[in-house]
Amino acid sequence: HRQRRTGQMTASALMKVPGIGPRTIEKLFIRFKSIQGIEDAGFEKVAAEIGMSKAKLVMDALKALPGES
Repeated sequence: HRQRRTGQMTASALMKVPGIGPRTIEKLFIRFKSIQGIEDAGFEKVAAEIGMSKAKLVMDALKALPGES
């Protein structure tokens, strides 16, 4: 339950990023399964999935999240 709740909170935090909408977040979660998966994949793989500009926004947002590395 804790993992699901954390994932939902993080996904909602990504939705607050201008330029990142529900379809982009859905694409990321389908491909990488989790926030940790997105971080582990790295910029290049995320950019291949959603484009370079959106990948930069996502990666910057993940770095800014409290408790994320």
